[in-house]
Amino acid sequence: MAVLVEAMWTVMAKEGTLEPSIREIVAEAGLAPKAFYRHFTTKDDLLVLALNEGSRLLAHYLQRRMARVNSSPEKMGEWIRGVAGQAATTRAIRRTSPWSLSMGRLERDFPAEVARNQDLVIAPLEEIIRQEVAAGHSSSSDSKADARVVFAAATDILRRSLLAGTAAATNEVEHLIEFTLRGLGLAS
Repeated sequence: MAVLVEAMWTVMAKEGTLEPSIREIVAEAGLAPKAFYRHFTTKDDLLVLALNEGSRLLAHYLQRRMARVNSSPEKMGEWIRGVAGQAATTRAIRRTSPWSLSMGRLERDFPAEVARNQDLVIAPLEEIIRQEVAAGHSSSSDSKADARVVFAAATDILRRSLLAGTAAATNEVEHLIEFTLRGLGLAS
């Protein structure tokens, strides 16, 4: 199944669409169409699996970035940079664009799966906010809602970068970090 997920990502990146054909996916994977149907009923089943795997990889990447620094404000900054930075290279732009720019379709067709995957990505940021509230350093009344707002702002920077075909503007990303820290009462 992993070979089909990777093939789907590759074809999507080449075509810039969330809608590659099963024929293109199995050809990229070097498999026969019946191999696809041994594992999946529909292309959407593979799409959801690819979404799950992509979100798991992104969450792991964000956690590794956050682990490189010590303070909560630094960790939040790394999380925001990591989300917005998914358009940092040409390869990243190609792989991220179909997903990011088709999020409305995904949310419409797979609302529970998208919500679960967003929760996975947002969880490290939410945990930092919760820790800061528990330590008395932040007055957040809802750490999950606050993390979702930051996620929405960071993914908006990412989406606009993807549409422009460029990396996120550093000043915009840094402004979001500063704004987030001020809003949470963590700015120095």
